[in-house]
Amino acid sequence: MNKTDCYSKFSIKSTVVKNIECPEKPDSSWTKDFIGWTAIEVKKEIWIEEPLLKLINEKFEIEGAALLNLEENKTYFWHKDDSRGVTINLLLNADSHNSISLFGEIDTVLSQQLFIEKLDYQKDCFYLFNTQKNHTVINFLKPRYVFSVGFKDDKTKLTYEMIRNWAIKNNLLEKDE
Repeated sequence: MNKTDCYSKFSIKSTVVKNIECPEKPDSSWTKDFIGWTAIEVKKEIWIEEPLLKLINEKFEIEGAALLNLEENKTYFWHKDDSRGVTINLLLNADSHNSISLFGEIDTVLSQQLFIEKLDYQKDCFYLFNTQKNHTVINFLKPRYVFSVGFKDDKTKLTYEMIRNWAIKNNLLEKDE
């Protein structure tokens, strides 16, 4: 496994989603314990105005999007997503470098880390994120907010590799990817 098996950075930066305001603390309108996160839906009228997401949605239907919040001084356990094969994420407070996103492989028999890769989110950048590779988030001093997309098709019909290959053909990924 290498970095590009885990994530890829899109070359088109956010012009719309990056402007979503994040509260100091989520209020009662946010769904509590949304698979370990606090979440609120981002309406299609907002995210469809994002040039990259509009383009991707024409080929791979996006079912919805949400802001996910992880409280300060919390971690989200190592896992693979149950049904999502792939997502697109944008860390809204990426400039604060307040959290760490890791991908990894662990040999459970030997209790030994075989591979680890850190995703360094860049400000206003979307990342194609392979949810079928083990990943975790460690958050530190303040709430973490990530914009995350859900596709209509689950992991049996839509994979990270499918979108990544399409994005490569359409010159949508950073050149070093």
